[in-house]
Amino acid sequence: DLNYVLDFPPGGTVALQSALAHHSNISIAKDEIRYSFPQYPVGSLFRCVDGGFK
Repeated sequence: DLNYVLDFPPGGTVALQSALAHHSNISIAKDEIRYSFPQYPVGSLFRCVDGGFK
């Protein structure tokens, strides 16, 4: 694994293939709250991008 921690601003979105590396969340303080919203795009979206949106 790459041993990177990616820090994003609140409301930030990133698209990564989950199979690229082992992933997890780091610990947070007891008074902090973290929410996750996993999104799963359909394969046709990527084919459309690869095809120049045609």
